[in-house]
Amino acid sequence: MNTRNPPMGRWPGGIAAAALGLLLGGCGGGDDPQAASASYSVNVTVGGLAGSGLVLQDNGGDDRTVAGNGSVSFATALKTGTAYSVSVKTQPSGPSQTCSLAGASGHRRRQRRAG
Repeated sequence: MNTRNPPMGRWPGGIAAAALGLLLGGCGGGDDPQAASASYSVNVTVGGLAGSGLVLQDNGGDDRTVAGNGSVSFATALKTGTAYSVSVKTQPSGPSQTCSLAGASGHRRRQRRAG
């Protein structure tokens, strides 16, 4: 009887269990000091804009002129957990519009990464 090497039928299960352990070990909700100190941009999506001159403002000082529909990012990055508050500083004109915001305030959460 071969006592040094396990029978071939036992290897696949052992390898699968070891691989699963590595995958599960790589996931989790532990504290990540780098993620906690990382900075992320505040992004908004603009829709229905027909006029010009729309200016959005984040946290009372980070102004962003919006030229059209689509995704817009503010220049100032915020650390995870930092509060943000986006407001309309200047309504668009030509044609005149009244813009409103949804989800305009909160705390910046860490971005999810694929994989």
